[in-house]
Amino acid sequence: MKSFFYLCLSMTAALSCGRKTELVKRKSLLHNPARLSASPYFYEKKTVSCQDKSAKRTDDFFSLNLFLFGNITMRDKNLAEILDQQLLRDPARKVISNTFYGERVKITGPLYDVTFTTLSAPVALNICPEDESFEEETIESAGLNAAYFINKTHSRYTGLGIGPALKPLTLNIMPSITQKKSEFGMNGWEESDAFWTDNAIYNPEASSITFLPHSMEWKRTQGTVNFWAIPMVPSHEYGHHIFQGIYQARTSSIHRHQGCFGSINSTQQEYAPDRKVSPFDVLGAYNEGFADLVSFYTLDAEELNFDGVSCLQVTRNVKSASFYDGQLKTFSGPVLESFFSTSKLQENRTCEQTNYQDIHFIGAIFAYSAERFMSQMTDSSDEKFKIIIEWAKLLKAKEYLYLRLEGDQYLRKTFADFLKLSARTLNRRFDQQLCQEAEKLFTGIKAEIPECNL
Repeated sequence: MKSFFYLCLSMTAALSCGRKTELVKRKSLLHNPARLSASPYFYEKKTVSCQDKSAKRTDDFFSLNLFLFGNITMRDKNLAEILDQQLLRDPARKVISNTFYGERVKITGPLYDVTFTTLSAPVALNICPEDESFEEETIESAGLNAAYFINKTHSRYTGLGIGPALKPLTLNIMPSITQKKSEFGMNGWEESDAFWTDNAIYNPEASSITFLPHSMEWKRTQGTVNFWAIPMVPSHEYGHHIFQGIYQARTSSIHRHQGCFGSINSTQQEYAPDRKVSPFDVLGAYNEGFADLVSFYTLDAEELNFDGVSCLQVTRNVKSASFYDGQLKTFSGPVLESFFSTSKLQENRTCEQTNYQDIHFIGAIFAYSAERFMSQMTDSSDEKFKIIIEWAKLLKAKEYLYLRLEGDQYLRKTFADFLKLSARTLNRRFDQQLCQEAEKLFTGIKAEIPECNL
C-alpha cells in the first residue's frame, strides 16, 4: 500500500471533469491494496435524475442503513451538515469538497511504468429532495453513510481545538478499477481482467477516501455487510486524514505497504531475505493504530460494535486484549522479534490469523496499549483524543531526531515518549503500579522511563 498503507489513486480527483478517455503515466510502483476479483458487485443509483433539479429539501433527516450489534439497523440522522442543496458535500466545502461515483479506470503496463486509462469520468453524487431513505445496496446509501461518519469524526476533531486545519476531502463511491490478474492454471500462467474490490482507501496525495465495491466472493464467504455501513470504517479512514494533516508525511518516501484493512483473502508473504524494518514502517503501524483510536474516541458506543465482520471483529476492537485467534496484543519479546526479523514470513495467512509482520496488527497492538495505559488515569474520551493528537505532533516535532534511529529503537523510544506524554498530561507520576502496567504492554520499556528505575 502506498504511504502508510494508502493507495495511490490521485487520478480520481484530477480527472473528475476530464475527457471520456484519458491516459496518465505513473513512473512508480503500484501496490494493489485490494482483492482482485472477476465478480465485483456494483450498486445502482436509486434516482438517476431528480424530479426538480432546483428544488430544496424541506426535511434534512434520512434513515441510514447502519451495521449495529451484528445487524443492519435503520437510524434517522440529520444530514444538513453534509448536503449542499442536492450535492453530497458540506455547504462550506471544508470537510468534503465533492462526492463522486461512476468512475471507470483501467490499469495497464508493467509495475515500473503503469498507465491509468480513464474510461468514464466520475459523476458528482446528488441526493434528490424527493428521497428520504434508500435501500442499503444503492449508491446514495453508501455515500450518505460514509459522508455522515466522516463529518461526525471531523466535528469531534475540530471541537477539541488543538489540531491543525485539514484539507477538504474528495469522497469516491464504488469506482470500477480493472487490471490484469495472473494465475497459474491448467495451461500454465493465464491472464484475465479483474476488479479492485473489498477495501476502503485513503490517499494522502489527493486527499481522498475511496470505497471500493465488494466482490461476490466477499458476499459469499465473509458476510453481506458493506464496509460503508460499518461506522468505524469511514471514521478510521478520516483518522488517517487527521494523522496526515498533523504529520505532513513525505508520501513518496513511505510507499511501502498494501491494504487499508489488510488483505481480505490472505496476506501473500514472499521470501525476502533482506527484509529490514525502518522507522517509516513503524510510523505506518502507528498511523493504523492512530486511525483506530480516532474512530474509538469519536463514535458512540453502539457504533463501535462490528462483531461478525471478518478481519475487524476482535482484532480491531481497541478494548480487546487479544486478536481473533487469541494471540495477545502486547509488544512482547517474540512479537518484536517477529516484526523486526530480517526473514519475511513465507506462509499465507488469512486476515484473522495474527501476523506480527503486518503493520495493521502492530497498529492494533499500539491502539490497545495506548487506550489501556491512558485508561489507568482517565475515562474521558476527549482527554485521550487530545493526547494522541499531541503525540502525533510530537512525532513530527522530533522527526529529525527520531528518524535517525533504527526501526526497533524508533519504536521503543517513541512508545516510551507516548507513555511519558500521557502521564505528564494527566498529572500522574510513574509510581510502581504505572511502571508495571507499562512493562506489561512493552517488554523492557521501563528502561526508557527514568522514574521506573529509581
